[in-house]
Amino acid sequence: GEDLWAMFFDQISDYDLKEVYNSQHVILDQNSNLNLNPYMTEFVFSNKRAEMQYGDDFQYNEAVRAHTDETLAKVFPADAKRVLGVIVRGTDYNAARVSKYVPHGLTAEATLAKAIDYVREGNFDHVYLCTEDQAYLDLFLASELADKLIYVDQNRIDYQQDDNQEKLLIEIFGRERSNPYTRTLDYIAVLEGLTRCQ
Repeated sequence: GEDLWAMFFDQISDYDLKEVYNSQHVILDQNSNLNLNPYMTEFVFSNKRAEMQYGDDFQYNEAVRAHTDETLAKVFPADAKRVLGVIVRGTDYNAARVSKYVPHGLTAEATLAKAIDYVREGNFDHVYLCTEDQAYLDLFLASELADKLIYVDQNRIDYQQDDNQEKLLIEIFGRERSNPYTRTLDYIAVLEGLTRCQ
C-alpha cells in the first residue's frame, strides 16, 4: 500500500516503511479498534505524551507546509492584527444515527452569537471561520460579521440537499469521488489557520 505517513509528514526516523514491515520487533495488526489495545489507548488519550511527540517529532512535510501557506496567504489579510478563530462543526454531528453518540458543542446560531460578542468585546479585525457545512457559512455571511469574515474556499457540504440528508461525510465524499489527498490538504490548511488567530 501507499505510505500515508509520508504523504503528509516528514519521517521521524531513518527507517523507511519497508524496513518497518520487515522488522522482527514491530507487531502489525489489522485491527484498527484502539480500545482493544490498552497501550495504544493510553498513548492516544494521554495528552501529555501526545504533546511531547507532536511538538518535537511530528512535522508536516514540505508539500503540506507549502499548500497551507499558499492557501492561508489568500485568506489572511497582511494587515490583520486581531483575528478571532471560530470553528463550527457540523456534518456527521447532524446525522441521527451518529449524533446520539457524539458530544455536541454549541449550535451554529449560539456560536454566531458568541462570536459577535467576542468581536465587540475584543475589538477583532476579522473572524476566521472553519466549517465544512455550507449552511453554517451562509449563516455567518448573512450576519453582522459578514464584512469581517474570512474563510478558506473549500468543498463544503449542503445538508439541505435531499441526497445529503442523514448521510455521513465519508458517504458523501465517496459518492462525489473527490480526491482524498487534496481534501485532506485542505482540511489541514483550514485547521492550521486557527493557529494564526488570536
